[in-house]
Amino acid sequence: MQLKIILLLAAFAICVFPVGCGSKESIDRDKTAVSQIEDSETGNDKSNGDLRDNENAADTDNNSGAEQSTGNWSEEADNSQQDTTDKEKGDTEETMIYVALGDSLTHGYGLADKQKDRFSAVIAHKLRTDGYMCSEFNYGVDGLTSDGLLEMLNAGQCSMTSRADLITIDIGANDVLHTAAMLAAYALYDMAAPEDEYESIQTELDNSLDQYRSNFETLIDNIKRENPDARIICTTIYNPYKNLDMTIQVPDGEVSLSEYTDTVVTRLNNVMKEVAADKGIEVADSYTAFELTNKTVLNAKNDATGTNMDIHPNKDGYALMAEAFYQVIKSK
Repeated sequence: MQLKIILLLAAFAICVFPVGCGSKESIDRDKTAVSQIEDSETGNDKSNGDLRDNENAADTDNNSGAEQSTGNWSEEADNSQQDTTDKEKGDTEETMIYVALGDSLTHGYGLADKQKDRFSAVIAHKLRTDGYMCSEFNYGVDGLTSDGLLEMLNAGQCSMTSRADLITIDIGANDVLHTAAMLAAYALYDMAAPEDEYESIQTELDNSLDQYRSNFETLIDNIKRENPDARIICTTIYNPYKNLDMTIQVPDGEVSLSEYTDTVVTRLNNVMKEVAADKGIEVADSYTAFELTNKTVLNAKNDATGTNMDIHPNKDGYALMAEAFYQVIKSK
């Protein structure tokens, strides 16, 4: 029992698990943003519709709700690009409200400048460059599961979802990756997973996938009931340990952590695609994008200093996710 507790703690250290989110303050900020958007659409906005004065109004701690980015992508953006975007925005009568729902990938975990480089910010910038006046609301929470996202929506903590024109959803990794982390914990301690424990982990994976399917179906149903006109795009999950050289001893022999994790995320992605097809929402294929790229987009690796088990992408990886979403957005 003591060993199992140690291994579980090690697994927790590998993956990021849920933290609380949502507050009255975040809802109040969303209400303020709605007022600003409505003013800009009716010509009453003193900032000529750019909403730049409030670009960082909701750039607060992740646990307190949505981070809002409106108007300019970043004060550090290339001036020529910014001027073009402003001119194009001036020709757009209505604001596109973009809501990003999800876990640490949506939040932009690990980025030095989340407001600029998280995938939702990159998407919003691309849309502004295309001529849309895009207002981005990011509800990403580190460690969020599908259970947690349902709770947030049911509690009204993602209030702009009901007004969104575009909604992206990144959820599921934290529902299932803990199973790979538990096996990785055995490998880190140079131990073989006992047969009963290995079987228990496989059962846990099966149960987690069943729960994810149920949660994801309910999640989409609830969003569509609240906002039937929104365009909803979810994303497949990449294999975070694709480049990691680690062997796991299992009852039938051994398997690489990369191969095992690939099986886990593939099963998750298949469930996601099945639900998406059934519910009529679109899918951005981040998994394939990460498999095909020649760039280094993942943090997890082996090097001279040891083994990095971070499941998150680097800046290039977040940009790759943004491009996967953007290609789907442009398809219609």
